[in-house]
Amino acid sequence: MENFKKIDRGIYVITNALGIIAGIMMALLTGFVFTEVLFRYVFKSPIVITTEMTNILFPWIVSLSAISIAKDNGNTALVFIKEKFKGIFRHVAEISVHMVMLYFSVFMAIASFNLSSSLSREIMVLTGISKALVYGSMFVGFVGIAVVVGFNLLKYIIFDMAKIGGESQ
Repeated sequence: MENFKKIDRGIYVITNALGIIAGIMMALLTGFVFTEVLFRYVFKSPIVITTEMTNILFPWIVSLSAISIAKDNGNTALVFIKEKFKGIFRHVAEISVHMVMLYFSVFMAIASFNLSSSLSREIMVLTGISKALVYGSMFVGFVGIAVVVGFNLLKYIIFDMAKIGGESQ
């Protein structure tokens, strides 16, 4: 039980740190786009590198934010499905949703790793950064989601399944 609390606390700290990093990246992205619009329309001289910076930052923002959403079971559509059930059926739905999310995350992590690996020699023109960095964000995101969802599933089975007897069928 103590180990679960330590792991849970570690996941909490890491996902919050990733959320802060995503927030900083969002601020940078907003700054780049604002500056681009300002230079394009006020000074009639666009900043060309903004497109590549957007291509780099946006996938990382989405991927890192998705890990935090998964930590809190924040997918509202899946929460809505689980809340339709009562008693043992709710537990079955909860476990099923977690299993589907886990399967999808692992499958997508493998696919995004393969994609990123295949693009490792592709270089962006202006920044000179490999496209593997951009597509690597998906790999990091899906691995993070898989870890968080897997831990949440394990935690649910170990701790919340004990509530089966206490719920009305």
